[in-house]
Amino acid sequence: MRTLEICVCVLGELMLASVGLMAQENRTVTCTFADGKEMTVRYALPAAKQKGDLPYGKVWTPADKPVVLFAQTELTANQASIPVGAYSLYFIPGKKQWILIVNKNVDSSGKYEAKKDIVRV
Repeated sequence: MRTLEICVCVLGELMLASVGLMAQENRTVTCTFADGKEMTVRYALPAAKQKGDLPYGKVWTPADKPVVLFAQTELTANQASIPVGAYSLYFIPGKKQWILIVNKNVDSSGKYEAKKDIVRV
């Protein structure tokens, strides 16, 4: 099993974007493990008008779209197993700490459904 370490990189970029230090664009981050299997995270950075307007303590997505995680290998996060597949990632921003939510819902609406959460980290 793999640990979900890429969230640290994505969260760092999202926090920079939220304070206006990066331009809006779509991004993809891929991590290739020693066995050749990959984990990919696709996300959009928030537009300029959204920067600095984080809803502390509430579920948030950059650019009003969930981040999408594609895993070719089983992952673990906070002792929860995340099977091979696609997932949406949501965030709860805080002033000192953010929460990452891994969710089974990957439909195009981007609607958050708490009952489909796999884990919060």
